[in-house]
Formats: sequence, structure tokens, C-alpha cells
Amino acid sequence: MSDNGRPFDFGQFGGASAPANPPSPSGPPGSASPFGGANTGQSLQTGAAQSGFGASTPVSGGNYDGGSAALRPTSAPVVWLYAAIAASIIAMFVALFLGDTPFLAIGAWALAGPVAIALVAVFSFRDTRARTAALYSSSDFVTWLYRGAIVLSLIAVVISALKIADWVGRI
Repeated sequence: MSDNGRPFDFGQFGGASAPANPPSPSGPPGSASPFGGANTGQSLQTGAAQSGFGASTPVSGGNYDGGSAALRPTSAPVVWLYAAIAASIIAMFVALFLGDTPFLAIGAWALAGPVAIALVAVFSFRDTRARTAALYSSSDFVTWLYRGAIVLSLIAVVISALKIADWVGRI
């Protein structure tokens, strides 16, 4: 590319000091293009340039190949927290009212411990993935719901464990 003796003259890109015949980026018309194929001499502003990647639409300053992804706001997947809270509450009631039966006390412990904590873990995993979205909506309610699910799960585990310990102590 020649600078015509003026190294800071960018007139070839538009503006008042543009020369009458701006130089082509790939050389004179008919010469080989650095991207393969012959140069047709068409400018991006006057028509569609040939591309090795399919049809393209001229847009000011470059080629745009079409589709754009719609931005959708995402939020925390709180359904997993609601499921963990429900599992903890069910386990707590089973342990309190039916915990004298050993199998129900052990089942309540399993529901409040591994199941509820696994549901909280699934929430945490999916929430972390949702936070990588372009538009993520966060609220303090979700933080308190998360804490509540953990606390309810721990309370239900302790109640179930006490019922199991009471049963084992009677043997």
C-alpha cells in the first residue's frame, strides 16, 4: 500500500482528502486475492464481496453473515431450591410424627440429608451456569431461599438422627 508521501493520510478510508482512485487492498483489479480466488474489484460499499464462507451481506465496514442470537434474560433456577425445601419439610414431619418406626426415621434422614443436599447442589450448579449468560437477573430472595434450604435440611437431619439414636438406644 502506498502512502503517497503522507504517512498519516487516511483519506482512502473516506473523508475529505480521499484520492480519486483509492487503492484496492488486494492490488489492481484482476490480480489474485490473498484469500483465494480472483479479485473482482468490487468494494464492500458497492456490492457483495465474494467470500469463501458462503453468501454475505455488505454492512458498513465489513460483511455480516446474518443471524443473531436473541438475548433472553435468565434468572436463578429456584425450582431446585423449592424441591429441596419440600424434601426437608416432608422429612421433618415424617421424623417428628412417624419417627418411632426405624425404617421411616432412616428414610426421613435420607430424604433430608443426601436428597435435599443433592437438590441444593443441582441448584448451585445450574445457577452458576445461568450466571454466565449475558443477561442474568439476581435477587436477595434467592440468597435467603438458598440459606433457608440448607438450614431446613440440617434441622431435618438432626431430628431424624435423634429419632434413629433414640431407636438404637432402646435396643
